Amino acid sequence: MRDPFFVKGSRYAKYPEPNFWPFVSKYSHKSITAEINSLKQIRSEIGRGRVSILCRH
Repeated sequence: MRDPFFVKGSRYAKYPEPNFWPFVSKYSHKSITAEINSLKQIRSEIGRGRVSILCRH
């Protein structure tokens, strides 16, 4: 018997999401790191990494 699609999941769920926030937070200025951490809309490390690239001063 075949599993339904929602049990198998999609092929995109298998790809890893890049998390480079630990690297960015280590080598960025403390004020930039604090500013990114204070953003309430960003809840994950992946999101913080993306914001750090998009909002370079």
